[in-house]
Amino acid sequence: MTDKDLQAQVDNILSSETGPKAPQLGLDTAKGIPEKAAKPRTLFSAFVDEHMERASELASQFIKIADEKGLAAAIEAISAAQKEEPIAGLVQYALELFLTHHPEARATLKLKPLEVRQPNLVRPSTAAPAAPSAADVEAAPKKKVKKKPAGAGATPPEDKLSYWREDPLLNEHHEHWHLVYPLRPVGFPQGTPKPEGGFPLGSRHGELFAYMHQQMLARYDAERVSAGVPRVKAFDTQPFTDKKFTAKIPEGYDPGPLQLFIGGPEPWYQFRARPANAVLTDLTLDESPEGGTNWGARTVGAKISDLVKFGNALHDSVKSGNFDLIGPGNPLTIDTIGSATEASANSIDAYGIANPKNFRLYGNTHNDGHVHFMLFDNIAPYGVMVTPATAIRDPVFFRWHKLVDDVFYLYQQLKLEPYDFSGGPPVRIRKTTKPDGAAASKDIILCREHGLPDSIQGHKFGSRAYSNLVTGAFAEDWNRSFASGTFALPSGEEITTTDVLTTEMKQREIQLRDAEGKPAPETVEYLAHEDFYYFLRVENTSEQETTVAVRIFLAPETEVEDRRAWIEMDRFTYRLRANERAVIFRPADESSVIRKPALKPDDLTADDGFSPVRRAQPWCDCGWPYTLLLPRGTKGGMKFRLLVMCSDGKDLEMPNPPDCCTSISYCGLQDVEYPDKAAMGYPFDRKFKRKIRDAVEQNDNWAWRTIKIRCRNP
Repeated sequence: MTDKDLQAQVDNILSSETGPKAPQLGLDTAKGIPEKAAKPRTLFSAFVDEHMERASELASQFIKIADEKGLAAAIEAISAAQKEEPIAGLVQYALELFLTHHPEARATLKLKPLEVRQPNLVRPSTAAPAAPSAADVEAAPKKKVKKKPAGAGATPPEDKLSYWREDPLLNEHHEHWHLVYPLRPVGFPQGTPKPEGGFPLGSRHGELFAYMHQQMLARYDAERVSAGVPRVKAFDTQPFTDKKFTAKIPEGYDPGPLQLFIGGPEPWYQFRARPANAVLTDLTLDESPEGGTNWGARTVGAKISDLVKFGNALHDSVKSGNFDLIGPGNPLTIDTIGSATEASANSIDAYGIANPKNFRLYGNTHNDGHVHFMLFDNIAPYGVMVTPATAIRDPVFFRWHKLVDDVFYLYQQLKLEPYDFSGGPPVRIRKTTKPDGAAASKDIILCREHGLPDSIQGHKFGSRAYSNLVTGAFAEDWNRSFASGTFALPSGEEITTTDVLTTEMKQREIQLRDAEGKPAPETVEYLAHEDFYYFLRVENTSEQETTVAVRIFLAPETEVEDRRAWIEMDRFTYRLRANERAVIFRPADESSVIRKPALKPDDLTADDGFSPVRRAQPWCDCGWPYTLLLPRGTKGGMKFRLLVMCSDGKDLEMPNPPDCCTSISYCGLQDVEYPDKAAMGYPFDRKFKRKIRDAVEQNDNWAWRTIKIRCRNP
């Protein structure tokens, strides 16, 4: 069997050549239930311990078969398992784990992009408005109010952020992160006791879970501020109580026609709505007669009182500095808290694969919250919180994650001593404060795409000679400010620098099919930005060569003293010669945050799911979407603070592309240690001695400047 044949079999398990029948959109407004809906099968959830244990076990079996008999035998075993498994989607997830974690499968077969593999899973909850014509834009008509079906989408004001939460690439990032960092190890049979040092779940798994999701919150908050909506409010604050956990949830979410392909005789699973003011309840639904889950019989996490008890236990441990319920001598770290909050096989409260003693003391706060929201009133089908591929579409996802993040924040505030930044590398980046309080730095220079000429002295953009000519121009007049303006090069070309970065709401088509297999494209609205570039002037003030780790962050100007508001934009190393005054050129599309290669609007045409730019291996598919690197900003230009810090370069060992993926910030590296010895989020991973402003002003290796982000068509 050829690789092409194997790929076709994989695609047939994960995808459908035809679309679903017209979805049932009639809703019981009291419960949000599709009218006269057929009873669905139990749906797999990566947030359910029993489901993940079974999926990991199957993936381990497929790996063993592939190692002993080859890929073809493994794919045949997967096809056979798909026909027998009563829980819908479980074998599909096991296949995705297999494709992500088995070296030969990863090198030979492709887990195709989410919108190619499951296009009905990325369709918008409401129809996108028609794109304006050029004449309409020129005439600048009054903004039309977008109409949507009754009950569809998120309730106001959360509907203002639907384009962001429902972005196909953002949902794919979240899906891939949980595939790359599963809760249960792949390759270990049930009953395996937890080894000394834990299972191989990925370097600093618990810490990375905490940091990646904290960054999702920070980015979402910046988007909310751009939209004039308050930052995310935690679902509850400690001490937790049953009464507060069962209060009305003002945010409602209806996914509209969203459906998941699960295969079998009833191949489509339509998600249900959670109306505004719904409440959480104990889990009581019994789906075991159909081979599914008896939710009420789950020994851990079925009751609201479990969520309350375990959440309070985590907070109590943070306050004491020790997992007291386990016993003395179990101090906390950010990594162990992360592994206990999103209870993995390496939780302090875990003892082995499928061990009945697992999670009895500290529970599984993060995952059990997802389960309670997906089954808020014990009536199937489930809501979108069931799977990482759709969970962030629901506004309550972020409220729950703010509650989870509060555990990590409390630990950082109480148990981690502030940094002493006085021992930073001997480098200088200049900065000043303007009379109006805004920050300025002549050494943080920005250019947008149109501000750079296509060629200089015959050298094309992107070549080393071109970069040297541009950086040389900024270095030659070291004391001149290039903050914003047009400057002539000696050869006659002009460079335009800027203090304004631009974003734009755009539209594109996703390729759906109807029940007969005919094309039924649908338009999605998404955020993108104009390409931009950093030119950072850094002076080595010592007589010795030094390597620095350059760390770039962004925060809304109004939030700069809140360390949780800072968004990581990039992280890389640079070697400075003794006494060198260097100009560091860094394109935004090389960011350590984004998935590689960067997918830009031109790469997102409806038919390019198989184009070279999207043929990344599964690990590279993990990474923040380039199109969402910047918050949207406002039409008039929203103020942000751009911060550059140079720390000791010995801490950061960046891989060399193209040999290895470099989306390290949120995704780490495959099968090796996380490449940064510093705490994730450094220097914002703990409280400051005084204000953040003081740290910037008192240390030569820090600088920041105020910029604006302007959206052309918010």
